[in-house]
Amino acid sequence: MLGFAVVGAILVTVLVAFLFESNLSQSVLDDVSSQLNHQTSEIEGFTQRQAVQYADNLKFLHATPPISGIPRAIEAGGIDPKGKDDFALWKKRLEIIFIAFLENNEEVDQLRVISVEDNGQELVRVERDGIKIAAVESVELQKKSERDYYQESAKLSRNQLYMSGISLNKEYGKVEFPYKPVNRLSLPIFRENGERFGFIIMNVNTAVALRGMQQFVSPNQQLYLTDDEGYFIYHPEKSFSFSKELSPEVTWHTEFSSPLYEGARLLINRADGKKSEIYIASRRVIVSSSPRPMFIYVHLALPAKTIANLMNERRLEVYGFLFAMSLLFAAVLLVFHRSAKKSFELAEARGESAAIVAGSSDAIVSIDTKGIVKSWNMAAERLFRLPSSTILGHHYSAFASISSIFWDKYLNSEVARTGYFQDEILFKQTSGIESCLAVTVSPIWGDHGQYSGVAVVLRDITKERNTQRAIEKNNLELEEKVQSRTKQLAEARDEAQEASQVKSAFISRAC
Repeated sequence: MLGFAVVGAILVTVLVAFLFESNLSQSVLDDVSSQLNHQTSEIEGFTQRQAVQYADNLKFLHATPPISGIPRAIEAGGIDPKGKDDFALWKKRLEIIFIAFLENNEEVDQLRVISVEDNGQELVRVERDGIKIAAVESVELQKKSERDYYQESAKLSRNQLYMSGISLNKEYGKVEFPYKPVNRLSLPIFRENGERFGFIIMNVNTAVALRGMQQFVSPNQQLYLTDDEGYFIYHPEKSFSFSKELSPEVTWHTEFSSPLYEGARLLINRADGKKSEIYIASRRVIVSSSPRPMFIYVHLALPAKTIANLMNERRLEVYGFLFAMSLLFAAVLLVFHRSAKKSFELAEARGESAAIVAGSSDAIVSIDTKGIVKSWNMAAERLFRLPSSTILGHHYSAFASISSIFWDKYLNSEVARTGYFQDEILFKQTSGIESCLAVTVSPIWGDHGQYSGVAVVLRDITKERNTQRAIEKNNLELEEKVQSRTKQLAEARDEAQEASQVKSAFISRAC
C-alpha cells in the first residue's frame, strides 16, 4: 500500500510539473502584459492630466486684462481708448503677470504674445534662464512666422486651443543647448471687431513631465516615447532621444521588428546592430484633439532576460511549494504507515489474544464499569450454560444462573487500586452439581489510562479440591494405621523385655 501511495504521489507531482511548465511561459507573459498595460494606462492618465492643467493655466492667462488691452492700444495708435493706458503700460502689466506665473510654475519656461502681423513679431516675451526669470527687451524679440507652431496658431478659431508635439526648443532657427524639450500651447487673440490679432503661447518644459512619468516605471523596465511618425521623443539611451531633430535616421522602425501600434508583443531589438528579444506594451495617448488630433505613443519594455528571471522565480516558488508539500506528504505517509503497522500488529495481537481466550479451558469474562458483559468465551458458555449471543451486551444481573458470582465485588475500586484480586467460591450449577471455582480478577485500562472494567478468569477446580480431600483422607487413615502399628510394636517390645527379665531371674536362681 505504501508503495502505491509513493508511486501515485510521484505521478501526481510529475503531472503537476508538466502542466505548470506547459503554461508557464504564457502565464508569465499574460501577467507581464497586464502589468505593463496597467502602467501605460497610468502614464496616459498622468499625461492627460498634465495637458488639461497646462490648458487651464493658459486660459487663465488669456483672460487677464492686458491680453485685450494690448490689441486696443495698438489699434488706436498706442493709447487704449478705454482706459487711456498706453501700449507700454499694458505690456509692462502683462510682463509682471507672466513673471509671477513662471515663478509659481517650474515646468513653464516661456510665455509670449505674438502678432500675426509683421511676420509673426513677438510683442511680449518672458522666459526662464536657469534660475533667472525676466522679460526680454524689445530689441531681442524675434519674428516667428516660419515656425510650424506659428502657422498652426495663426489659423485658430476663437477659444480654440493648439497643442504642439514635444520637440527641442529653438532660438534663432537653431536647437538650443543644453537641450530643452518643450511642447507649446496657444490660444488666439482677436480684436473687439473680430479681426485676428495674434495669439498667446506657452512653452512647457516637458523634462518635468518626463520625470513624472518615471514614477510609473518599475526597475528593469524601460520607457520609450515616440510621436506618430515613430521618431523617439524619449529613449533609455539619451543619444536616441529627440531623434527627429538630432538623429532623424533613428526611428522606431529601425530599432524594432514590429510596426508602431497599440498592444503588447515580443519584439526583436536591433539597436547597435545587436539583436535581442524584448517585450513591449504600447499605448497611444491623445494629448489634444484641436485643431487636429495630437498624440504620442507610450511604450514600456521588459527585456526577455528579465522575463526569464520571472519564470525562474515562479518555478522556484512552485517547485519549492511542491517540495514542501512532498515533505509534508512523506511525513504524513510515514506516520500513517507506522500507525497502520502498529494497528496491524495490534490487530494480530488482539487476534492471537482472542484465539487464546476463546480456546482457553478457563472461563474468561470481561465486564465494563456499568456491569455490561463485553466478552464471554466458550469455556464460560460451558461452565455457566449460557451462549455468548445471549449474554453479550447485557448486564450480568439479568441472568439468575450467574447471580451467585460476586460480580459487584469484582468491579469495586479495590481491584482498580491493587491491580489484582483472587478468590475461591462455590458455584451451584442449574443441574444441582456444585463446583468449586478459583477466581482471578484483573483491571482493564482504556486507551487514555482510565479504569474501564475488569477481566474475570474462573477456573473449575472441583476435581483438584476432591483429589486434595481424598489425599488428605488417605493421609489421615495412613497416619492412624501407623500410630496403631506403632502401639502394637511398643506393646510387643514391652512383653519381650518382660519375658527376658523373667528368664534371666530364673537362670540366676537355678545357678
